[in-house]
Amino acid sequence: MNHRFISIAAATLVVLIASLAQAQYKKMGYVAGAQIGTSILNEELDNVRYGTDFHVSLSYPIHDRLQEEVRAGITHVKVTGYTLTIVPIDWKVRWSFYPMERITPYIMGGVGYIFYDGNSNHYFPYGGGIEYKVNDKLYIDLQACVNYANTGMEKRIYDESNQDWQNYTLGIRIPFGCKKSTPAPKAAPQPVAKQPAPEIGKPISLEGIVFKTGSADILPAGEATLYRALATLNDYPEIVVEIHGHTDNVGADDMNLALSQSRANSVMNWLVSKGVTASRMSATGFGETKPIATNETPEGRQMNRRIEFVRVK
Repeated sequence: MNHRFISIAAATLVVLIASLAQAQYKKMGYVAGAQIGTSILNEELDNVRYGTDFHVSLSYPIHDRLQEEVRAGITHVKVTGYTLTIVPIDWKVRWSFYPMERITPYIMGGVGYIFYDGNSNHYFPYGGGIEYKVNDKLYIDLQACVNYANTGMEKRIYDESNQDWQNYTLGIRIPFGCKKSTPAPKAAPQPVAKQPAPEIGKPISLEGIVFKTGSADILPAGEATLYRALATLNDYPEIVVEIHGHTDNVGADDMNLALSQSRANSVMNWLVSKGVTASRMSATGFGETKPIATNETPEGRQMNRRIEFVRVK
């Protein structure tokens, strides 16, 4: 058996086993995908052979950053008087640089088998891409993949043997089959003992406010904290506050700034909906510019994702 095949397959298996050991991160559900694009069969400028690609895929998350994926497709490469049809079927692992955000870069690698002109052989796909999360039900996937094949299929159409071809594809991915969690009951207003009035200029972190991942939607689990803030504003009708939104450093700066502003606006709108006069509040997002802890650990990033009240009057 080819030594390259053994080494790559073994390395891929080690990555998979290591990820499966992280059982606490395992997620349920699948992601179906479809991609279209172009292929380049030979990268030498005087022998470039372009083709068309179509692939379908099925992925399963096994870690907050890792998915395994099975993909099948068809590639047509046209040359003078001849069309080469390649049918690849492969298994890959996709490693994201961070858990799913609005924009998530990733790398991938695996093993597969190709069928062409009555022949077949193994190959090794590897590459990377960027995935854009439109919403919880639709992802856009831009991908570049190099497929190394220890085969002479290029000799079918010319007398050189470049042993790889490249795919450049754009596609969609749709998650399905996730277990829907039962929504937590909305927190009912509870009697809150009157607290001292906040000091002017001193930030107060509203710990416990929970937002939907990547959005400004407040989850029911966070409303208990908001009711306590509401009680303080009702107890001291003369005070005026600023609501500050903050994020960690995961993702693009401009997107973090926009997300922090949206979340601050959501908190302000919630309080207005409960009867607080809008003129007593303002909302400002600072993105990742004012961390209170390191962004190098999950705990630190969680502390930096926060909403603060600052009394200004």
